[in-house]
Amino acid sequence: MTLKTLLQDEEPSTEIEVTISFLKLPTTKQEMVLTAALEYEMLNQQEKLFKARKDKMFRPIVEGAADAYGVEDPDGHVHLVMESDGNEVEIVRTRRVARTMNEVSAERILKNAGLYDSCIQQVISWEIDEEKIIEAYNAGLLSADDLDKMFSEKITWATSVKTDVPQIKEVEKLRKEIEKQKEVKELLEVECE
Repeated sequence: MTLKTLLQDEEPSTEIEVTISFLKLPTTKQEMVLTAALEYEMLNQQEKLFKARKDKMFRPIVEGAADAYGVEDPDGHVHLVMESDGNEVEIVRTRRVARTMNEVSAERILKNAGLYDSCIQQVISWEIDEEKIIEAYNAGLLSADDLDKMFSEKITWATSVKTDVPQIKEVEKLRKEIEKQKEVKELLEVECE
């Protein structure tokens, strides 16, 4: 009897062979550290790639569209609302204003107004006390123009996209779960073969 005859005479098997594959863990601490180091660097490079793509490719499009077609709210923030497959997508350009004092200008104005001595405090050296300047302004001793000359204004923008697109919500959920996880403090004990 040949192998071909044996195979033809056999009943078809109803059993299904199931192969279970297990996660293969490194067998030594050195291998585990090496694996973690390589995975760390791979993620590091991917993170840099994502940042470069975000900053160089997509940010100019998103911010440019919001600036060109968005609507400014009373606080100076810009909103651009769109729709994608029944989901609302909103680009928000949040206006941030920071005022910093021009020490040279402030000193000159305060001296001319006779307020220099009352608007400084000694820390290690003499420095102008911004709270005292505001008090002088509120008392009517300084003008709004004086304040504008003393403080320079810096405006920056933060851009965010608000959406209910399911794929984005899934990634956001996964990211938040990972961020909540505690940092691994000790190496896992892995038995050597």
